[in-house]
This record gives sequence, C-alpha cells and structure tokens, in this order.
Amino acid sequence: MKNEMKTSLQRRFADAEENEKLLVATILDPRFKDKFFSGPVVTERAKSRVRDKISSLNIGSKNPNKEPSPKRPYTG
Repeated sequence: MKNEMKTSLQRRFADAEENEKLLVATILDPRFKDKFFSGPVVTERAKSRVRDKISSLNIGSKNPNKEPSPKRPYTG
C-alpha cells in the first residue's frame, strides 16, 4: 500500500515544477518559499518568474517615476 501511494503521488506531481503559476504561488507563499523545490535550478527559475512579473508591471505604467496620487477620503 505504501509503494502504491508513493507511486500515485509521484505520478500526480511529476510535472508540478513545470507549472508557472504553481512555481510563482509556491515561492511567494511564506509557508513554503523554496523548501519543496527539487533543486537550486528550479528555485532560481521560480524567483526569475516573479522578477519578470514585477518588471512587466513596472513597464506597463505611464510614468514609473511619478508618485501615486493620494486617495481622497470617501465623503458619500
């Protein structure tokens, strides 16, 4: 039974490190961070994906040096 469970888990999660969303979610979750990646190559790939996502957010802004405008208080 133990071997069957192990085989089943390996089959189900074999390609988990290929899923970009799972990589990013795992590296950002403070409970997991990089504890469960198979090695430093996968860890660095996950960190690189997060950096790429952050960079794409900064590129899309109209003026990256401009301070955000302060929020007006709700008066409704």
